[in-house]
Amino acid sequence: MTEESQKKSLMQGQDWSGEMGEKWNRYRHQFESMIAPIGQAAIALAAFQPGERVIDIGCGAGPTTLEIARQVAPGGEATGLDLSPVLVATASARAADAKLGNARFICGDAGTLQPEPGGFDVLFSRFGVMFFSEPGKAFVNLHDMLSPGARLVFCCWGPPPETPWVGKLSAIVGSHITMPPPDPTAPGPFAFADQARTTAILEQAGFSKVVFTPWRGGQLLGGPGMDIEAAADFAMKAFFVGEALTGQPEPVVAAVMADIKAMFAQHQTPEGIELAAMAWLVTATA
Repeated sequence: MTEESQKKSLMQGQDWSGEMGEKWNRYRHQFESMIAPIGQAAIALAAFQPGERVIDIGCGAGPTTLEIARQVAPGGEATGLDLSPVLVATASARAADAKLGNARFICGDAGTLQPEPGGFDVLFSRFGVMFFSEPGKAFVNLHDMLSPGARLVFCCWGPPPETPWVGKLSAIVGSHITMPPPDPTAPGPFAFADQARTTAILEQAGFSKVVFTPWRGGQLLGGPGMDIEAAADFAMKAFFVGEALTGQPEPVVAAVMADIKAMFAQHQTPEGIELAAMAWLVTATA
């Protein structure tokens, strides 16, 4: 596999309107349970009130939107916005099953779409804003969705060294094949890790009073209850690992898998495969 094809593979992995959205939907229970503690912390920080109108950016299959809808009732409404048609369909079905009439879902690009200009009291996102191709323009558009004085609350990954499970997986893959060097400002999980850069993007878009609150804790790979075999299979199929290894000889794939299992064995706990993680809980005012 050439370096160029590796880059293409990794870029395709971020196609949330297609491949990545379908992958997230397929493994939604594992992904959601894995990041749930951070999302819960962000929701608690947002302190939603009955009657508020909330836009949830990059809502995925809708768990945060549904929880927000419960908290803003009666009189409030939660709108989930996501690029992925399959995730929006799943989220809508979940809302119907939960009989939450104040939750609705829209498929569209948060960087350009205006579901209701100036109509929202809170903009929330659980790991849904780091993939904007033009974050400055996207946040100008998001600012326009909000009423004056509205709250912005989102969570994003902190600096890579403080979320070592990502680095450890990358190092394992990189020890067997040539990986393109990461671009810290490119759309991706760590695009908003730098406080100064993220603050500048938000302030230039019209937000003020930007505050970063760190969340630190153990993260269970694939959620609670995963053993080494299941966690390694999840990492191979659901993360960038499988995409980076596309086209590689079977011995290389087997060697990567063996190394991943050995690393996970060092982090096995009664709750699952637990590695340290750090995220920013970011708040601002429109």
